[in-house]
Amino acid sequence: MPCSDGTEASAAAVSPAKKSRTEEGVLRFAKLTENATTPTRGSSKAAGYDLYSAYDYSIGPMDKAIVKTDIQIAVPHGCYGRVAPRSGLAAKHFIDVGGKLLVLHDLSNFLQV
Repeated sequence: MPCSDGTEASAAAVSPAKKSRTEEGVLRFAKLTENATTPTRGSSKAAGYDLYSAYDYSIGPMDKAIVKTDIQIAVPHGCYGRVAPRSGLAAKHFIDVGGKLLVLHDLSNFLQV
């Protein structure tokens, strides 16, 4: 990292918070069926991943449903998972997912929204 005087800063001088994350920050997942879709990020700076339904559903106004993703996830240690509504869908279509919290550090449970 160049300093203002043109010299290089040592690795020890770089804030630990600014160091790149290693494999410990990677979301691990497993597809359980051929219907499952790999979670994606909307951009490289996105804070979370987009999840996809493994099946087609028709949910009426004010109705509730459990939507299967057919994936398992393992949240990285030191992190927690939270299923949250997408801002665009929530604002335009009043869709809510109930803010489910996940603390899964292995691939032991499958994810439903």
